[in-house]
Amino acid sequence: MEALITQLLASVAGGRRYWNMAPQGIKVSGTTSDNYGGPGPYIVLYRVDGVPGYTYQGRDGLVTSRVQANCYGATYSAAKATANDLIAALDTYRGGSIQLITVDSEGRDLTDTNPSTSERVFAVSVDLIIHHTSS
Repeated sequence: MEALITQLLASVAGGRRYWNMAPQGIKVSGTTSDNYGGPGPYIVLYRVDGVPGYTYQGRDGLVTSRVQANCYGATYSAAKATANDLIAALDTYRGGSIQLITVDSEGRDLTDTNPSTSERVFAVSVDLIIHHTSS
């Protein structure tokens, strides 16, 4: 599932999408290029849980996973636009090992101040429900 989601998001946020943690030193603003495609929005994805499906005979081979996608940008508008692009790329997708992707939350504001730099961090979180075969 993770590989397919990564592939489906290739055109979102300039292809800057990561599972569990963004690389150290990634930037969303400024003119200095980093090692990850230059400044700009990015997405960090987390598989929050996965619930296997069951029948009376046992597991049916399907899993319902919740994935949280945190979309970061130099401004709130950029973070929100990235969240909207992510939703457009994934909502109601079916194919490969994925039976269906639905949006459970269209965006919670995670904007905060980075305690180590006092810099504003703009982020919007999107929750996805992904029905897929177990791997």
